Amino acid sequence: MTLAGLSLSLAPDAPAVSLTLAKAQAMLGCTGCVVNAETIDIGDGTNRVRFFPGRRRTEVNGSTVWLNAIAEPAGTSDLLKLDARDVREVLRPLLRPPPAPEHPLRVMLDPGHGGEDSGAVSARPAIEEKDLVLDLALRIGKLLEEAGLVVGYTRRDDTFLSLDERTATASVWRADAFVSLHANFADNRQASGPETYVLPFAGYAPTGGDQRISSKTRNGNRHDIGNTLLGYSIHRRLPGRRGECDRGLRRARFQVLRQAGCPAVLVEVGFLSNAVEARLLASGWFRGKLARAVADGILDYARPPKKDEGYLPGIEALLTAPVVTEETPAVAGALPDAPAVTEETPAMAGALPDAPAVAAEASADVEVPVATAVAAEAPAAIEAPAVTAAVEEVSVEVPVVGEEPADDVAEPVVPAAVEEVPADAEVPTAPAVPGLEDKDVDEDEDENHPASYPVAFDKA
Repeated sequence: MTLAGLSLSLAPDAPAVSLTLAKAQAMLGCTGCVVNAETIDIGDGTNRVRFFPGRRRTEVNGSTVWLNAIAEPAGTSDLLKLDARDVREVLRPLLRPPPAPEHPLRVMLDPGHGGEDSGAVSARPAIEEKDLVLDLALRIGKLLEEAGLVVGYTRRDDTFLSLDERTATASVWRADAFVSLHANFADNRQASGPETYVLPFAGYAPTGGDQRISSKTRNGNRHDIGNTLLGYSIHRRLPGRRGECDRGLRRARFQVLRQAGCPAVLVEVGFLSNAVEARLLASGWFRGKLARAVADGILDYARPPKKDEGYLPGIEALLTAPVVTEETPAVAGALPDAPAVTEETPAMAGALPDAPAVAAEASADVEVPVATAVAAEAPAAIEAPAVTAAVEEVSVEVPVVGEEPADDVAEPVVPAAVEEVPADAEVPTAPAVPGLEDKDVDEDEDENHPASYPVAFDKA
């Protein structure tokens, strides 16, 4: 079974089957169980799954994943009742990924909107979704090609394509994976964070405000497992998704997901309606970080961990025997919270320079540690040589702080792409838009007032 051809699923018209938590643990190979005040954790020493009784939300190795069905509370004996399809086709593949394909993955990148369709628009800074996602797609494609994957694009310039044309292009090109790139927009200006969408199972409701259930099996449902694997692999890498800002791997029946002939995801990289996130997305440095994150996620999907390695090698075992407690330090501290972010953060204030070359960007999730040698003297009573201990200085990924995900967020929009800057060249200033000259932003101007000038959308 290869990733490119994942199409395993239960019959959509089969009656829903529930599993007790104990049976789900047996299927997943997770012997440890910790019951907290509002959550239940299970794990196997490498992986951890956190359930929120009465909700579809779960956390798999720290990343939010929305199930197709609610994890129903089941009393003090059974604890939870879980949908069998969620256990078999969502959780088990995530914890025990199938082998990698035998050929280089063919990835179709789909920058949303284009031409007369600008998509979401941020006034300050002035960004159009169509330009932002095209810039990201070209950066991502370059990284994937350097890693040996075959990359195609639904568009490489400011061209309008219908949704039918996008999925048809991927099918004719015989894509193994389809990744549609977008930016979000919401009336709630505090909404923030990236989110990734895959198709719901047939017969199950989407995530969000539209809870209508469709029992019709779509073309994209032939790849239910592959959809989840691809979406999870990308989403867990995205910056700015820690804690409450992690809007999660969600489910929606977008047309490109319904019609896709291969595993497909739609990634919303952030909110252009949020002033802080819009400022970040206008930064070439941050877009480089985003592109690296998406590319690394696709590579994770193309080259999954070896058997029993899991997605988080090195995490300490939870517990090997069930324990019930109000709070378990080992679990609560397994994934430390990232520090809070303010608008004074260097990345947002422009203190961090934009990187001139994407290829030099480090992995989105892995920061380069700086080791400092520290001499520790041995006790006077013991004759022993001095011991040198390496103290690592770890950089923590800075998230964007926001509210709980708004389930009814509309699809999004972004600005115009500029040519890549050579690695050895100085970072250029953004070119002026014909007919308009750049002006400084008046901080006292009404934030909602449409800007009559372009803000530098650097291409570093």
